[in-house]
Amino acid sequence: MISPPKSRTPFADSALAKFLDRRIEALKDMKTEAEIAKEIWSPPSFIPMYRRGEAKFPLDTIWLLAAAIDATPAHLFRLALEQHWPGLGEEMVLAFGAIATPAEEGLLLRPWRKATDNMDPRPIPELERAIARMITEVRTIELPRH
Repeated sequence: MISPPKSRTPFADSALAKFLDRRIEALKDMKTEAEIAKEIWSPPSFIPMYRRGEAKFPLDTIWLLAAAIDATPAHLFRLALEQHWPGLGEEMVLAFGAIATPAEEGLLLRPWRKATDNMDPRPIPELERAIARMITEVRTIELPRH
């Protein structure tokens, strides 16, 4: 039996690769990939590799990358950890504790991350209005008491 060819981009579907591609594309009028590479002390040829998911992004330079592309370090670190160790989220909660209750995680964070494709969008009036409408509607629901 012939094995299917391995993908040349093993991390192309990772949330970090997708985030980097979109964020760097959004910054293209402000800085080049070469400038970003210089800011993170990386060879310029590595930036396209990270964007295409051909290589894992090194964890020790996440903080530099966050500054270079104006992103939140914690968000990037979460995406990078998931790229390095898929499914690590549950282990992180066990090791460090949760930032949300399981209900909050299931009701709010997972759907939010899925809806935004892990892009950590900046607050904009449309998002703020949509969230305010949701909060207003939630307040009308009689929630069970524990």
